[in-house]
Amino acid sequence: MTNQNNENPNVLLDSKRLYLRRVEKDDLELFKQLFCDSKMMHFLGGTWTTDLVTETLIEWRAEWGKNNYYYGVLIRKDTSEEIGIAGFTENTIPEEPGLEFSWFIVPEQQQKGYATEMTQEILAYAFDEMEIDRVLAETHPENIASSRVLEKSLFVNIGDRANKYDFLPDFEKQVLWEYNRVNWKGKKTE
Repeated sequence: MTNQNNENPNVLLDSKRLYLRRVEKDDLELFKQLFCDSKMMHFLGGTWTTDLVTETLIEWRAEWGKNNYYYGVLIRKDTSEEIGIAGFTENTIPEEPGLEFSWFIVPEQQQKGYATEMTQEILAYAFDEMEIDRVLAETHPENIASSRVLEKSLFVNIGDRANKYDFLPDFEKQVLWEYNRVNWKGKKTE
């Protein structure tokens, strides 16, 4: 369920077990835990510097809500624990129009269905609220766990792509996934 009543403008999405809220200055430790960990960044070209992590936090906080740019922190409702980050922005993949989204879940909270749950909320928000026609995601060809989440969420693998990202130096080959609005019709996976 999306945050339709706008009680808190810093919360965008509200699912059964999670909510997605705007990044706060105090989230730096979570960002470091995710982006400075070699296991977390294995499929994304390696760890980031603390300076890059800090710049990213500042950017995400400043850009929240501008031009469909929403990257925030995932919070477990039952414990109020920060378990990762997720979000989306429009038209960021060269020659592939659409809303691109991603997520990162801390290792101890993985394999609990949180990524799939938030993916469904993002799809519902994109198609039902924003009326976006196409949602995209990129994965590393060897990232089986992320690929499974997208398959379970009914995304279609549309093939390998080669994009160069300055901040992800070893992430030059990606698999591009898409979900089109015509296929949505309010579908949700169990």
